Amino acid sequence: MIRNFLNCEKEIAENSHDGIGTIQIQKVFRRKDFNGAWDFALPVVMPPNTSMV
Repeated sequence: MIRNFLNCEKEIAENSHDGIGTIQIQKVFRRKDFNGAWDFALPVVMPPNTSMV
């Protein structure tokens, strides 16, 4: 399966995982897309001065 992450749904998350700032998350692959232990695969855009713990 090939998906273009540029066209995938985007979400904005505040202080994700107790981090600092606003990041952008794209849900490219979900649990139903895998036949194994993975739950998801997603690219994250983290601007300067943001963090995830």
